[in-house]
Order: sequence, then structure tokens, then C-alpha cells
Amino acid sequence: MKINFLLFCFFTAASLNAQKSSRLFYVTDLAKGGYNWSAIRTVSAGMAEQVVMNNAVAKGIVVDAGLQKKKADYSPNSGNYNDQPMHSGVAALAYDQQHDRLYFATMFTQQLRYVDLSDREAGRYYHAANLTTLSKAKQPLQVSADQQGPVITRMAIGADGYGYGLSNDGESFFRFTLDKKTQVSALGGLVDDEKNGGVSVHNACSSWGGDMVASEQGDLYLFTMRQLVFKINPATRIATYMGKITGLDNNFTINGAAVNDEGKVLLSTAAYAGSRGTIADMNNLVATEEKGADIYNASDLASSNLLFSKKIAKEVIAATGNQNDIQLFPNPAVNGFTVLQFEKSIAGRLNIDVLSGAGSTMIRKPVQITIPGQQVKLNTNSLAKGLYVIRVVDASRKEIYTNKLVVQ
Repeated sequence: MKINFLLFCFFTAASLNAQKSSRLFYVTDLAKGGYNWSAIRTVSAGMAEQVVMNNAVAKGIVVDAGLQKKKADYSPNSGNYNDQPMHSGVAALAYDQQHDRLYFATMFTQQLRYVDLSDREAGRYYHAANLTTLSKAKQPLQVSADQQGPVITRMAIGADGYGYGLSNDGESFFRFTLDKKTQVSALGGLVDDEKNGGVSVHNACSSWGGDMVASEQGDLYLFTMRQLVFKINPATRIATYMGKITGLDNNFTINGAAVNDEGKVLLSTAAYAGSRGTIADMNNLVATEEKGADIYNASDLASSNLLFSKKIAKEVIAATGNQNDIQLFPNPAVNGFTVLQFEKSIAGRLNIDVLSGAGSTMIRKPVQITIPGQQVKLNTNSLAKGLYVIRVVDASRKEIYTNKLVVQ
């Protein structure tokens, strides 16, 4: 695909209101069927709708995120094309709902940037980091249309409260904080699981391109351009091949993936307009390809939703039988604590566990429940900001309650 330029603009008050009603974003061309990736649109029910960003008319200032100081001015006629927010195009986009920010990586200028959508100061965006330094090569490769291995094309916000990005070739896997200064940590290249056989996450023919989504359990799911799926453990960097998606046309290149409000994986293609894919069950990887005149082709998708969140909610109801047996408040946890209140149907010796998105036990607190309405206070000061799972088990290790806990 030719080198394209993504147009960009900042939210007006009206488009800010539209964004709040939708947590899905498409990177598209202004014209349906085009390939310039000239717009970012809000999305409802999978259909690309209102344009909320447009670089052709953008002007303002660049802020160095690390220093929190102005770095440069830019405008369409200034000649400072490298400072245009999405200069050289974008194939990696992630939405941080907690801070209301869109993070993106420019393709051929190799920079991580973000825009604060709640910031009403027109035209300001943040330069967070240069990504060329993440390369394993002694001299960072100069990416181009013919050398796209190091291009960052996959990005997601994890359940642990960090952002994650990945290059085409899988050799540059990195994590970034969601604070204003945005610290980036190079994690190294991905490692193929022994069980993958001859299917490698590094293979240019099968495993480049596409997008990532994050699950509530802490894993990342990579959907490649050629319709393969890998599960990535961020802690070990091991990429496990899950299989090839069925149900999509062979010409449907997967270029964007996001979890919609129903917990399904929505897939976009950059190859042609009028089609999108949906995976309802990640256990069988069968996609339904849907047609519609209003569907734009898109180079990337982003949402605030986590994979399997609907599944976890169902398991909570099945495990407890009655959600009124245990109350959790405040949630999100603020001021360093949260409280569990046990009602009359719960009694005896219990263990309260707080698990990270990766499943690690961060807190374990044994308690003895003797009276209805008894409250147990959990200190959350030791936990980083992010999403956790809180679990209550009885003396026989039977799980009687699970719930999501957000720490702010």
C-alpha cells in the first residue's frame, strides 16, 4: 500500500458529546473506499459515522510529554509536516477511557503520540516517545514502504492499566504508562510458543499487520492481516497460536480489531469498503462477514472494551447465585481502600483475593464472617492504578464471589 497521510483535527464540543456515547473509533479515508486514511470517525453498531479528526485543517502546538512543555507549532501551511499530528499515516490506535485519550503511533516517522480528548484547548497534542530506539538493531532501521517490519501496527490498552504496542515483525514489543509523561519500556521481541509448530508470529506472510485487543485476564490477542490469531502473555512475551479465522472472504485483510459493547470482536478491513467482520465466540474463531453501504474500510479500530468482560460478568452471577450476598464499594476504589459487606447468607472463614489482570495474587486477606452486614476493609494503596479481579473463596477453596475492581 502506498504511503498515505492521515488527516487529523481536534474535537469540537459537539463531537465530544458524540464520543461519550460511543467507545469505538475507526481510522478511515474521508471518502468511502479510499486508502489515504484521512479521518477518524466515531462508530455506532459497527458503522463509521461522524468525522471527529481531520489533519488537513489542524493547527496548534506540539507538547513534549516528558517535559510537559511546548515543542513546536504546526499548521497545514507551515511546512512542518513532520509535526502534523498523524504525519505519515497511522495503523495503530488505542483509546484510554479512564483519561479520555487517543494514543497512536505514526507509521514512517515512528513516534508515539496522544491527544487528550477532554482538553478543550484547540490543536494541542502530545509527543510521547520516539519508537526507533526500540529496534534490536544497533542502528535503528529507517522504515519505508519497502521496509515495514519495525512499523508499529498493533496497539491496545491492557487490563493492567498500561498501553501496549507491537511492530509488524514482532521484534519490538513495548509497554507505556498512561500518565501525562508517558514512560515507554521496551519489553523485547515476542517468543513463539513451542506448541505453535511451523506457525511463527514473526512470519511476514502470515503474521504481520492487523491489530490487538486486550482481555480482562491480562492477555493480548493479536489478529493478523492474514486472519491468524495469537494470544500474547505480556509478562513472558510468549505468543501462542490459536488458529485461523474462518468465515471471512480471502480478500478480507484484517486491519483493525476492537471489542464492541456486546463483548464481540469487531474486525475492519482496509482492502475494500462495505464489509466488516464479527467474532462472537473466541473459542471457535468463526467470523460473520456483514455487508452494508454505510461501512467504511478502515486501517485501524480502537475501543475501551476488554475481551471476555461479558463472560466474567456471567460467571460472577453463576458463582454467587445472588449478587446481593456481597456488596463491593466504593468501586472504583478511591482514597486507598474499598469495602466488602457480607450479608446474612454468607458466614464462616473466607479468603479475599485481589488478582491482577495477568492472574497474579496481589492481596490475600483471610477473614472470619460471623454477623450479617459485617464489613471488611481492603487497603489498595499497594496497587497500581488499573483493573483487578476481586475473588472470595470459602474454606474448601470454592469460589463464592468474583467481581471487577477498578483502582484509581
